[in-house]
Amino acid sequence: MRNLLRLASIFFLLASLSVQAVEPNKTGDLSVIVALSKSLKYLHTWVSTPPEAGVPVPRLRQIMPEETGYAAFIVTGISANDKNEFNYSVSWRLISPSGEIVFAYPSYARGNGQLNVLPAFYMADPALDIIFEQKDSAGIYILEATAIDHVSGQKSCHSYQLRLMK
Repeated sequence: MRNLLRLASIFFLLASLSVQAVEPNKTGDLSVIVALSKSLKYLHTWVSTPPEAGVPVPRLRQIMPEETGYAAFIVTGISANDKNEFNYSVSWRLISPSGEIVFAYPSYARGNGQLNVLPAFYMADPALDIIFEQKDSAGIYILEATAIDHVSGQKSCHSYQLRLMK
């Protein structure tokens, strides 16, 4: 019952993100979603809220130099081994308005444990802090995440656009 309530909370989360599909993917249909917020409050709420409460992640689409954006990598559709254990990692890279890769971090965030009976969403750990400096070029940056399911070998990518304002 607790897992069902947690799943309902996650549906609320994704609805607040305006993600097209609010249902988690079935096992074996890997997908990653990048969510970016101005506050880590969503993360603290995610891990400390009873499952019956929703955990929205407000979307950040514009940022100023020296402000911090907090990116979460939400994964669904992961597979399990014969012991019902999942294991995945998320790599990311930040692409500048000119198309250059500013940063790239392989296997930055991870997740492992017992797979829920019902399809579910999992937040990779850790979240990512993004801070631009005054010297960074204004324009649209792309945060690209790639999830790798280490049980099935599947990969999934998602890109998130963020405008640096000056």
